[in-house]
Amino acid sequence: MSDNFIQIGNLEFEEIKSSLIDYLKKQEIIKDYSFEGSATQVLLDILAYNTMYQAFYMNMVANESFLDTAQRLQSVISLVKPLGYVIPGKTSATGTLKIRQGGLDTVIPRYSRFTGRTQDGIVYNFYSNTEHVLDTDGEADIVVYEGKQLVAQNPVSVDPGTQKAFLSGIDIDLRTLKVEVKKKEDEDYSEWAFSSNINTNITNESKVFFLERSELGYFLVFAGRSPTGSEEQVGERIEEDDLVRVSYIVSSGSNGNGCGNFSSTNGFTVETIYISSGGMNEPDLEEIKFFAPKWFASQDRAVTVNDCKAILAKELGLSQDSFNVFGGEELDPPIYGRVFVSLRGNENQSDAAAATEAVAKLKEKCVVSILPEYIVPTDLVANFYGDLGFKSSATRKNVNQITSSFLSAVYERYPNTSFNTTIAVNDILNIATNADSSFKIDSSDVEVSLEGFITPGKQKYHLRQPVSSESFSIVDAESSIDPDYPIVNFESYGGVDKRGDQKIRAYVEDGTFITVIREEAGKINLESGHIIMDEDAITSPVRFSVNPANSFVSGLQDIRLGVNVSNISVYAL
Repeated sequence: MSDNFIQIGNLEFEEIKSSLIDYLKKQEIIKDYSFEGSATQVLLDILAYNTMYQAFYMNMVANESFLDTAQRLQSVISLVKPLGYVIPGKTSATGTLKIRQGGLDTVIPRYSRFTGRTQDGIVYNFYSNTEHVLDTDGEADIVVYEGKQLVAQNPVSVDPGTQKAFLSGIDIDLRTLKVEVKKKEDEDYSEWAFSSNINTNITNESKVFFLERSELGYFLVFAGRSPTGSEEQVGERIEEDDLVRVSYIVSSGSNGNGCGNFSSTNGFTVETIYISSGGMNEPDLEEIKFFAPKWFASQDRAVTVNDCKAILAKELGLSQDSFNVFGGEELDPPIYGRVFVSLRGNENQSDAAAATEAVAKLKEKCVVSILPEYIVPTDLVANFYGDLGFKSSATRKNVNQITSSFLSAVYERYPNTSFNTTIAVNDILNIATNADSSFKIDSSDVEVSLEGFITPGKQKYHLRQPVSSESFSIVDAESSIDPDYPIVNFESYGGVDKRGDQKIRAYVEDGTFITVIREEAGKINLESGHIIMDEDAITSPVRFSVNPANSFVSGLQDIRLGVNVSNISVYAL
């Protein structure tokens, strides 16, 4: 009877039903019965449905119990709660303004209102989140937060037993939340600070509050319970006669992005420095699942590179491929005591605004001996070129269809220009064979080069990877090297010195004749890919190309790497 067991590995409805029928046919009691009969068929359908339903339910329960596989927002909220990670709801767009009026010591209060307009003429309200004092020139740069509503000094009721109060709505921008408490013995309200549950510096007298996210809003949580015996209280308690009030901005999410032409409702003269950006309607759950454990490990302070990454992801909502953080010891030559952040803003956030906010946040969290700095990213493109053949006898697709399948597969794998990306020739070849089995590919069919832009006024460029000798080239560049030759070419050539540098010369070409304009207009280090150009070499942006020393290219540190396979030709064998 060893072959009479039901196959429990089959979880599809028809497979479960078929397994039940096979089992019933092999048993002795009713083995000659017609199991395809109408009455028995209904019972088997019910059994198969119930089995499939239970299997799906248990699989879903198991998935939602672990952070890596959870799909529901409520599950993720619950799973990251022990990590002290509060999942935000909507995030307000922010803009940067310069105030040019008011004179010395003029104070711009917190929650001062400004208005900004989109290109379509839609007006949105923005509020300052901190108090600002104008400098000696009567100026100040301030960051304002978009808000469809300002809730100011709203009293809330705190349960003395649970030490909790509820704030309704997930469209509260938590960055703007202000909690004030008036103890019965005090004359006025005092502001209490937000703390994560991984803060180890809290005493019984600490004036702090915590946050817990729910499906409908947030819980304000104060001290846990009164100390009894060896138990310790987490922060100062809210007593029955104490008064608590909150202020915050209710966000419109991404609707507030793209506002400029700011003006003040208080009569200040306002200049727009950065238009509003960074507004989001909801967080990215995949990003939260990736960064929440790292944020917990950092214990809300930035010591390691991973600490910095986790803090920026949580505080600013940056995605994995939109920024990178690296230590100064990784540079050549190394710069110790520095941590560098490199990023590009997304469609909702400008580069300059994102960089300013990121550096400011790291300065708050980094230890005293580490200084955060911003480094402008360098965009490079891995340009793959060559010929790929496919067996026409092995497929019904034509050349255009095969090409389309290949291109779609590549750009699905590498959809964006991103940091920390390595792409090898073999990766492209594997994508091709997976896209269509009719490809007949050899490793020599495809090669790769690195392409980027050199701009006037910038002399030094870092590729962060080894390059091949005599492979650097620029074609038809505007230059001021020689007034007789306003358009020149550049190429690396000749021997390599003891530092690993190869010269870059400027030349013009007339048919088969080459005229060298300058023997050394720059140099390139073959080991590090470090490029230095003369100041007068380039007078307008121009594309350069260089071959890597290996069959792969990498986007390391401040390098953002993209992919181009449009120069690969597909043909039928």
